[in-house]
Amino acid sequence: MIIICTGSTKDKRALAEKTVAWSIEKLGLKRMTSLNIDVKLRKLKEGEFGFCDIKDNNRNFTIEVNKNVLLKDFVSTIIHEMVHVKQFARKEMCVYGMRWKSKNIPEKTDYMDLPWEKEAYRLEEKFVKLIWEENIL
Repeated sequence: MIIICTGSTKDKRALAEKTVAWSIEKLGLKRMTSLNIDVKLRKLKEGEFGFCDIKDNNRNFTIEVNKNVLLKDFVSTIIHEMVHVKQFARKEMCVYGMRWKSKNIPEKTDYMDLPWEKEAYRLEEKFVKLIWEENIL
């Protein structure tokens, strides 16, 4: 497994790497040793926190995180995007089309009603609380 963080400061890159590694453990991705995760810390548009992009297969990912958000939002965003990495890596979510665990999702479904976003927000909330309780950061 390869995790590469670029952009922002040395401290923020270290925090991002630690959060990604912790998320890998909590999301049960440790056995997927062929995962490559490129984390880019950069300035995003106002109101944008982050994105997850799958590359040529379900093992190469780029996560973009807004480097200019508060610490808790920074960590929350990384965890949220790591849930999407899990969803793609386990083929729960399909890159092409609106498919979730072999079910077609209507195109007009609201963002917050998309099953992959529901899971990502639910786990983000749970894991952000846990990462602070465990004093990981």
